[in-house]
Amino acid sequence: MATKKTFLILMSLCMTLYFASLNQAIVISQVLYDPVGTENGGEAIELWNENDTLIDISGWTIKSRSSEVDATIPQGTLLFPGDYYLIADVGWNTTKDNASWRAADHEEALTLANTDAGVALKNGSRVIDAVGWGSVVDQDLFEGMPSNGTGQGKSLHRLQDTNNNLADFAIETPDFFERSSSTQEIVISIPVEEEGAEVGIESIALTDDLPEQGVQILPLAGQERLISVIANISGNETSEVSVEIEGSFINLSEEQPGIWAGVIPFSYTNPAGTYEIVLHASTPSESAELNSSFEWLSLLALDIDTEALQFPRSNPGDILRVLGDQDGRTSSAPTIKNIGNTILNIGLSATRLSDGIQSFPSEQIICSLDNDFGSSLSLVLEEEMQVIERSLSPGEVTPLGMEVHIPQSASSGTLRGSTLVTAVGAS
Repeated sequence: MATKKTFLILMSLCMTLYFASLNQAIVISQVLYDPVGTENGGEAIELWNENDTLIDISGWTIKSRSSEVDATIPQGTLLFPGDYYLIADVGWNTTKDNASWRAADHEEALTLANTDAGVALKNGSRVIDAVGWGSVVDQDLFEGMPSNGTGQGKSLHRLQDTNNNLADFAIETPDFFERSSSTQEIVISIPVEEEGAEVGIESIALTDDLPEQGVQILPLAGQERLISVIANISGNETSEVSVEIEGSFINLSEEQPGIWAGVIPFSYTNPAGTYEIVLHASTPSESAELNSSFEWLSLLALDIDTEALQFPRSNPGDILRVLGDQDGRTSSAPTIKNIGNTILNIGLSATRLSDGIQSFPSEQIICSLDNDFGSSLSLVLEEEMQVIERSLSPGEVTPLGMEVHIPQSASSGTLRGSTLVTAVGAS
């Protein structure tokens, strides 16, 4: 009697959320792999957001010669424009070569080789940036030509970004000193003089998320942002203060003499751009106005209502399907929602299907954004990301269907794999 082979397919869905398109760069700015002191606690890798947009680097990893995942950046890690992020060996704060260097943003046991090696910054299977030194075999660990080795106590320091390590990095004294951060909230005050009026607007302060000139405000993915407004009003008989935006008026309340405050509720779906506001203050006989504005920044983000799918038991040659829907509450029928304010396309990639003994290519998986696995909104998945041009509007949802082809050569077991779903800005 023939033996019947059966399989259980487990598929995890991974979501990546960006505040910029994938072409926006986080780069490796500095690497110290051969400290003067101990190798255990003295190694460090510094990242830099060289772009003008906020980027979520949660879950990104560092690959080294000795480890595919040498470090993993914690969830909830956002890198603001111009900011640096320091990954260092466990014990960095007590064993670093220079006690005046800043504390690490993240400590994890690093295993950086001193010769013929490199490091890569990865998001899933995609290499974001890499720097190698000496003779490097792994193509993931360098760009162009590897840099020269540093020698003990020196670091590789980025000078430029031409995708050629030999030209882009110089051997220098490490510089891990405290750097200015752009993550603090800044209050912008605008003084106004009102001669001869019974009421005057002395200043107005708005929520401000970035240090650049003017007021920049970041949307909250899938949520309403409450923009704080604080106004300093002169005049003993002021009876009403309000702020006008997009034709709507929001009343402020007097928190203490002369200080009026309130919030502007602002939906994440509002398009990026400059928004004008007018502050109105009045007494029974006089009134004053002050014009101001803020920049509502671009947010590229998506949400999936499913973290994992379990397919039914199957046999060699079977084709299994899970159909998506447009209901974000049904985890067994995946749904993608645009929770940003930018029209987006959907990037898809997958790992191989494996049970630890047998392994099959990611091409066994097809994803569809309309449950028609032969349409233009479908893809045969690869390990490298491909993009479906869906043009999903802010707040819009789309189904995510999955089709898995079981090879005729498969043996009994539980196959596991992951699919990475990425928000990509529509051009």
